Amino acid sequence: MQRRIPLTFACGDYEIMRALKEGIVQPEGIELTVLTDMAASPRHWRFLRGREFDIAEVSGSGYIAARDRDLPFRAIPVFPHRRFRQGFMAGVILARARRDPAAHPARRTVP
Repeated sequence: MQRRIPLTFACGDYEIMRALKEGIVQPEGIELTVLTDMAASPRHWRFLRGREFDIAEVSGSGYIAARDRDLPFRAIPVFPHRRFRQGFMAGVILARARRDPAAHPARRTVP
């Protein structure tokens, strides 16, 4: 029997990750422990500063800052839930503009 490599993976508790978390999907040759019981900020901190996990979901800015400090991390760009935060920000701006059209960024003048 082939020896499986033990790895710990910390990520958000997304429905798309449940098959990995529950062991329904098992990566070949890997004994994977999936941790989903923490918020994003502590997860990023514990991974980037404490190196508590083998693999973790981190923000792009956190990764760039870690690389700038010469920390030994490499990234694989994976977007498990295909929602980009910029879209959420635009939604907030548009929702506010609907309530108060004068607050829309296009209506503001720069002195």
